[in-house]
Amino acid sequence: MGSRSIRSASSKRFTGWTCRRTHGYSIVADGLRPLLDPHDLGIIGGFYTCADACSSTSGRMVIRDVREELARTFLGVIPELSPVFIADSILSRSFYLSADLRGWADVPTVRSGEQSALGAEDLLALNAIDPDGAGCWFGSFRAERAPLSDEAHVVLARIARHLAFAHRLRRTFGNTGISAQSADAVLEPGGRIQQARGPAKGRHTRELLASAAVSICWSCIAPMATCWRVLSRR
Repeated sequence: MGSRSIRSASSKRFTGWTCRRTHGYSIVADGLRPLLDPHDLGIIGGFYTCADACSSTSGRMVIRDVREELARTFLGVIPELSPVFIADSILSRSFYLSADLRGWADVPTVRSGEQSALGAEDLLALNAIDPDGAGCWFGSFRAERAPLSDEAHVVLARIARHLAFAHRLRRTFGNTGISAQSADAVLEPGGRIQQARGPAKGRHTRELLASAAVSICWSCIAPMATCWRVLSRR
């Protein structure tokens, strides 16, 4: 049976995240999807800590429209990734095709053929990691193995830089000690105001805050959309 018939026979999709604090990253995942997911297999992303190739821990995950069986298989194999694969992926690269890396053939679900039977022959990933080993990544499975074009290589390098900057900014802001209880205003990434008090309660101020939140969020996604439009015209 070909992968096309297997995929259509198992079409139930899963979307979710393991913690509400990943909501902003799910928006970025949606922005990345046209670039990373040409085969409509969904987006997976998340946080991790990786001090070295022999010491890595997965954190909160974002899953956007991934078939349930494929998502379950992927999440189950993460703890079994070898130090060789980890060294050649998240510790070494800002983007990569997993099938090109050392250790990919030894991933249990790849070696057994289970992943291929689910229509996933490769995985394209974007990655950002700080010197202390705290990182985040986004990826999408691909239905076939194919090299990246020169144009795609340049685009992914540019987007990976944006991702690294956004990740570092998020970590810096997250360590300032500012809490929702002490803040004058709490906004969602899309601009919706969850809480406002004091000077932030005025209508004009609320409108400015909402506009700023949308601009900040779009500043991360806009380069992705622009690069994708350039590529799609080629």
